[in-house]
Amino acid sequence: MTGQVPAWTPPAPDEDVVLQWDGIEWKEVYRGEWEQLIGVGPLWGTGPDDLWVVGTDSLRLGTCSVLHWDGQAWALTPLVGSAGLTAITGTAPDDVWIVGAEGIVWHFDGAWSLVRTGPMDEDLLGVWAADRNDAWAVGRVAARYPESAYPAHGLILHWDGSTWSYWR
Repeated sequence: MTGQVPAWTPPAPDEDVVLQWDGIEWKEVYRGEWEQLIGVGPLWGTGPDDLWVVGTDSLRLGTCSVLHWDGQAWALTPLVGSAGLTAITGTAPDDVWIVGAEGIVWHFDGAWSLVRTGPMDEDLLGVWAADRNDAWAVGRVAARYPESAYPAHGLILHWDGSTWSYWR
């Protein structure tokens, strides 16, 4: 890989390491610096001085944390009550979205806020945003119990700048 475009690699399943491509070589920018994180997963960023990484927090049951790289140092922010975060995207350093289990959606606009919680049977698996007033999340509604009258099916949500709504 060559060029001026920065690139990042997500960590391997058994090792918490994030690498950055600077156009010449891969450089390690993160290696398990927080003992309470038992894994880091989805990542997204706008450039070499803006990377967001979602991690699982072992000290706070039912919590994931977000690591932010500003080009100089990492900062850790716990997102309390949000186990199972699965995807991250954004359109700018101050417009970042994270989705996960139970229909949860977090948004960063300078500070993190919980903007949606869904039913227990909704799992959001992906998210994409065109701008801060146009975001999409996809996932599934699972039949969690064998006696459930409702079969599992897909789910699409849309953010219009003020509310999340089901898209059919």
